[in-house]
Order: sequence, then C-alpha cells, then structure tokens
Amino acid sequence: MNLKRRLFLLIIAVLAFLVLSFPIVSWATTWAGKVNYSSNGGDTPLSLSIDKSSNFYLAYQEGKGNSAEIYVKRFSWSAQSWESSVNLSNTSNTPSNYSCIFSDPLGKTHLFWVETLIIDSNPYWRIYHRETTNGAFWSPSEEVFFSASPTSHLVGTSDPSGKLFLTFTNNSNVKLAIYQASTWSTTDVPNGDLSPYSSFSPAIASDASDTAYLVWRYFKYDGVNYDERVRFIKYSSGSFSNLQSLEQNISGNNPLALDEEYVPSTIAHDRKGKIYAAWQTQKEIYSCSSSDGGATWSNRENLSSSPSVDSYYPKLSSDRIGRILFVWVENTNVYLKTYYSSKWSTVENVSEGAISSLWPALGTDRDANPVISWQEGDNLYHNRGIDDHVIIYETS
Repeated sequence: MNLKRRLFLLIIAVLAFLVLSFPIVSWATTWAGKVNYSSNGGDTPLSLSIDKSSNFYLAYQEGKGNSAEIYVKRFSWSAQSWESSVNLSNTSNTPSNYSCIFSDPLGKTHLFWVETLIIDSNPYWRIYHRETTNGAFWSPSEEVFFSASPTSHLVGTSDPSGKLFLTFTNNSNVKLAIYQASTWSTTDVPNGDLSPYSSFSPAIASDASDTAYLVWRYFKYDGVNYDERVRFIKYSSGSFSNLQSLEQNISGNNPLALDEEYVPSTIAHDRKGKIYAAWQTQKEIYSCSSSDGGATWSNRENLSSSPSVDSYYPKLSSDRIGRILFVWVENTNVYLKTYYSSKWSTVENVSEGAISSLWPALGTDRDANPVISWQEGDNLYHNRGIDDHVIIYETS
C-alpha cells in the first residue's frame, strides 16, 4: 500500500472518529413563503396538526362575536396543494371559538371547539368534537363537555395507542377529558394545597400508553401579593403524580405575564422520552426539561433572551428526528429555533416582517420540515419549510 493511500485512509479514520465522538448538528431551512389564507381572523388561538399521511390541517376562528365560526384548511401531501377552507362548526348566531386540532397515530384527525349558547337568557358553554380520516369526511358534531361556567383554551393530544386527551380551562380550573370505551369522562386536574383561585392556559403531551403530561398557569391575589406559578402534573392509568411548580413568582405588583391570551404554557417530548416545558414570565420565555417523567426538572433556561422587547406565545413541538422546535412572538414577528443534541440552532424569522403577530401554531411534516401558522391583525398566514437541510451524526 503506497504512502498516499495510507495517508488517505488515515484521514478518513480520523474524520470518522471525530464524527462518532462529537455529534454534529446543523440545519438551514428554505421556506415556501408567507401565505395569507384568511382576512377575517377571530380572537382566539390557532391550532395546527399533521396526520400520519403528512396532510396538514389548520384550525382557526373566522369572524368575531356571534358570527364566529371554526374553519379547517387542509394541505394534501399527495397533491402538494392547499384545499378550500371548510366551516365545521356551521352555526348561526352562536359564537364558536377556541379551536383545537390534533391527529392520532391511527390516522384520524380530531377537531374540538367551544360554542357559547344562550338558554333562558343564561350563557352555557359546550365543547364539541368532530373527526376525519384523511379529510375525506368529517363525522357529525359530538358533545364532549357542557357547563354553565366559562370554558376556553382547549389543547389535546393522543397517546401511542390512539387514546384521546383534551385539557381546557373551566371556571378558573384546569380539567382533563379522556376518551375511552366510546365515552368521554372529565376530571379536575389536582392543584395540591393551592386554592383554585385561577388556573388557566393548560397544555398537554403524551409519549406512552395512557400517560399524559400537563402544564398550566396558576395565579392568586391575597390582597397584598400576587402569587404566579407554572404548574406540572403527570397523569397515568387513572391517577395523577409529580405535581409541582416549575416556577413561582410572588410580588406586590401585578406582573405583565398574567394575561391569559398572551402567555400560554406549552409542553412537548422528544423520541427518547425527555419532556420539555416552556412559559412566558417577566417578558421572557423560559424552559426546563425532565428525563424521568416529571419527577425532577433541570434549571430553567431563557430561550428568548431579549430583555429589551416583550416575548410572548411560546409553542413547543417535536419531529421524527427527535428535535424540539420552539416558536414564539417577539417584537411583532414569529421566530423559530430548534434544539438537538444539546444545541440550539440560530434564530429564524418565519413571519418575514410582520406588523403584529399572534398565536403561532407549529408542526412538522414527514420530512421533518416545520409548518407554522399565525395571525396578524385580522389576517391569517402560514409558512412551511420545503427543504430543511439537516446534517446529524448521533452517537446514542
């Protein structure tokens, strides 16, 4: 073997050693471009889902007041095109809002929303559900929950077996609805020794059979101080555990972070079972993670790191590669960054010079490209990655 060949093989061996010893992670997203899909947006958060066939579903409120309806717009992966929006609440003089859409591993996509009814001059709130397989046909509306108290902020997920979980705010409490044996059951989410003064803006994720992880905001004013917390709990096989506060702020001043519509909590997990939670407080977005089902958590980390401007609307998601994606609104724009192998990517501006952005929704397609929707004023937009170049060398 001549000297040049030996040198070449030595270089290859050294490069292979470096790659296997030190994970390399990089990505650069090419975006399809910002698209306006409605100019009559509502006043409640958007929702986005991607089914097992990689079709996208955007659920949103169109119109306000009594004319508010819930629409769904679908992107057909096979046709590589967007279909016309469909009115799925389809009521008159009855406001429909707080849409929530997600897909289960069995191929079904589930839509939930809240309708406010007036019966004998009194308001009542109902949560409805419809489902579809590949968007061909939506099932009739099914009532999931009925209450004489305000109901809002719906977020749902499915476990790996297809079991459905839906969490929401009702009368300043967080509730969990579970679908099993063709029946919906609803329970209060425990808050320990804290009085249920105001619990709101829940989020939920699941990575194991009959298991879900929840985070939400808690707020109480005792006449002197404001007690604001981010709460976490684990649900598994009919019982709750690991209840704790991921953050607590006690102050004599009413913190800016307490507007429910601006500061939802969010939670996601990667393919190795690690849980990530994020929330907004004191104008910044913070996050922490757990590798043991929420029993213990890492120290919090500032994800936005922008003390001179306000950061709102955090949203976490994961992709099939195992990355955690994070979007938020800062200084009117929607931003994205991605976490993998203990490294955050550079920040990307998704909204491309927005005037004022609200409620970003996030998902990823079968190729691990991000799909994001958001609202600007009355206009609704989406943008999607079409070539997310990912270079990953992972040792575990």
